[in-house]
Amino acid sequence: MVLAVPAPANGVAGVDITAAFWNAQVRDAVNFLANPPLCSVVQTVTQSIPNNAFTAVLFDTNVGDTYSGHSTTTNTSRYVAQVAGWYQVTGQIALPTTSTGVREARIHKNGTAVAGSAAQVAPGGQAGVAATLPKQIFLNVGDYVELAAYQTSGAAQSTAVFSDLCCSMEIRWVHM
Repeated sequence: MVLAVPAPANGVAGVDITAAFWNAQVRDAVNFLANPPLCSVVQTVTQSIPNNAFTAVLFDTNVGDTYSGHSTTTNTSRYVAQVAGWYQVTGQIALPTTSTGVREARIHKNGTAVAGSAAQVAPGGQAGVAATLPKQIFLNVGDYVELAAYQTSGAAQSTAVFSDLCCSMEIRWVHM
């Protein structure tokens, strides 16, 4: 259920508090703050990441998605904002360890890289895992974010999909 971001009214002297006013100003605000947009997705099926090209990671499993912003059947790389506001977005990619090339993860908003979101690991790193830096990103309703994977091993690489090592992304609404 999508709840609206609360917009509290100012009190007016001499005006009784009606049930409608109470519901709109107190109940709905508490419900939204107790249940803000939050999404956690993981990849459980391997995906081929080409050499030297940023590729949106496809997510097939919703661990949790309180506002149905992610679909496991359509545009599975995207979390689409159902409520406008600032979101904290993080993600990690998992690729095989190799002795050549780099691994990089970064966040995209509406298909464009978010400045300062990329993180890279050098060859021979820990299982080829790269995690983005947490970024605060303003999304309007309908804007989307994705996690992009990049590698330069010289050939395509498949993502890792172990229970404790896989590609994942976390999105949570933090502020209006």
